[in-house]
Amino acid sequence: IAAAKVVLSSAQVESVAELAKSVINQFLTITVPMQASSSEETSEHSHTTDSNAAVDGVQLYAKEVLSLGLLWHAYHDAIKEGDGERVFTYWKFLLLIFKTSQCHHYSKEAVRLLINANYLLSPRQCAQLKWSRFINTHARVGCNIAGDLHMKHMIRRIKTVLRNMGPNITDNTIQQAAKSINTINHVCTIFEKEMGKKSISGHHSYPSFEKDFELVLKVLGDEKVFCPEPGRTHSAVTLKKGLLENFNFSTLSEWLKKKTKEI
Repeated sequence: IAAAKVVLSSAQVESVAELAKSVINQFLTITVPMQASSSEETSEHSHTTDSNAAVDGVQLYAKEVLSLGLLWHAYHDAIKEGDGERVFTYWKFLLLIFKTSQCHHYSKEAVRLLINANYLLSPRQCAQLKWSRFINTHARVGCNIAGDLHMKHMIRRIKTVLRNMGPNITDNTIQQAAKSINTINHVCTIFEKEMGKKSISGHHSYPSFEKDFELVLKVLGDEKVFCPEPGRTHSAVTLKKGLLENFNFSTLSEWLKKKTKEI
């Protein structure tokens, strides 16, 4: 909203779609720069000190937060819509972000997922990997959830069953409960519906953050965070470039080969 206000203050926008496009073009930093040649790298290095001195660190940090937040929101929206193609597109960006953020385990899993989808699996297995990773338990459009999240819900149901067994818990009863959990879940869902009992939701409840939201929005406007001020700094912000601007593409190929061998 704060970024949109800055756009509206300097341009005439006729629709929400045009406003969203302007915000994306002006403030998002999730772009993959082309690998520079050696001469370009030398020229860029010679101007590093001057460019760093002119960087608006506060606005750059705000852009980075906005970009990562929208990327994460779009990723979850693709899951809700059951769009496997979009999910894998976002995983390509997440791979680069995880690598440059030194999140080694996440980056390795991203490589594993993309390598399997593009090279190792058959076309049928690839389609299953892309489109069979969602579950819609409400039979409504836009209500898909990730398969692993659904499994967590089922495990929670199993724990409830086991807790009600009291002292009768044995290895055999645990195995029986696990094998019959789909039937138990179906029966419980029908019973809760007929009794008018609110079904167990997979969403966590959170207190209202409306006052906090209004306060943050006011601070962003008062401090003119999205208005460029060259050389602006903050004691809590050490960012000089965006995550993907710092990405070293010269080592990407060797790194991917190394991770592929580890799979």
